[in-house]
Amino acid sequence: MALVSFCWLPAGWVVLGVAWASLVVSVALLAVIDGAVTANSSSSARTAIRSVTTWGKLADTDRVSPTSTNRVVGVLSGLRVPKRWFGHFYAVGLCCSVVWLSLVLAMDSLPAQTAWQYAAAWWSGHACHHRLEPASLECAQWRNAGVGLVLMGWQTLRRLYECYFVAVYAKDSSMHASHYILGMLFYFLATLTVVGQTILEPIAQKECKAPTQPTHPVMLLLGVAGAIGFGEQQRRCHAILAALRSTPSQKDTYDIPRGAWFRWVSSPHYLAEIGVYASIGMVLLPQCSMWALVVLFTAANLTFGAVKTHAWYKHQFGDKYPKNRKAIFPGLL
Repeated sequence: MALVSFCWLPAGWVVLGVAWASLVVSVALLAVIDGAVTANSSSSARTAIRSVTTWGKLADTDRVSPTSTNRVVGVLSGLRVPKRWFGHFYAVGLCCSVVWLSLVLAMDSLPAQTAWQYAAAWWSGHACHHRLEPASLECAQWRNAGVGLVLMGWQTLRRLYECYFVAVYAKDSSMHASHYILGMLFYFLATLTVVGQTILEPIAQKECKAPTQPTHPVMLLLGVAGAIGFGEQQRRCHAILAALRSTPSQKDTYDIPRGAWFRWVSSPHYLAEIGVYASIGMVLLPQCSMWALVVLFTAANLTFGAVKTHAWYKHQFGDKYPKNRKAIFPGLL
């Protein structure tokens, strides 16, 4: 059952590490391929790639006629779901956060003990029979995991609310099915990553006596404050975007967003989300070093989307669009 025999490199670490690294590489490859096929506006390759890499208004204005593609590409490109299904991502993330957090809070109960043992067995690749004791792990490990899960739960709960009660979607706004699956997978893996190195690995390595370095209290406080602050900025930006479609006649129209961080970048809500996950990393590090891959994937994925959104705004509004506004990072990109 064991994938890796070394106690310092358990099977779960390998699985999650490969998964996150693959996601980062996939985003990079999609960005390169997407740029390479731009010139050939009628090619089947462009249709297939753009169907995967566009959503919402980008997909609405970047579609290619089915007659210009072969049948297979046409079918694959047509695998789209409503953009409002974004809410499902956050429902999955919220449920996973609540489940893991419940197990953290109830670690002394027999059901939680059993669940942790099974999870640790998967993580390590071998059975874990010893009973957990409150003193068997440093309090800081459980504390950091608990705080990280609370922040993940709050972020996904807020985004879930925004998806259903704040955001205004165009009638035909959609995303590709692969994007939908990726979003569901992201939040499942992210919450698993939170508890992986902070709880499951120490449980599985109890006899290895692996050293732990708890997060400094200052870093913990900065991480919590950063996650809350960036989350609030993201909420403001989503409210501004929703206000542009406050009336039924505006539901299928687009305008230039202004105010808050829109003064500097086209996709400040993406920048804020990167900040949220980077801040959660401050809570989890140095115990959960793999969270760096979560932040890297989030940054790569949202930067790619922000660059495409910025180009769409400039093409849509021409000279009316603020010339000093960047895509996602003020003054840089």
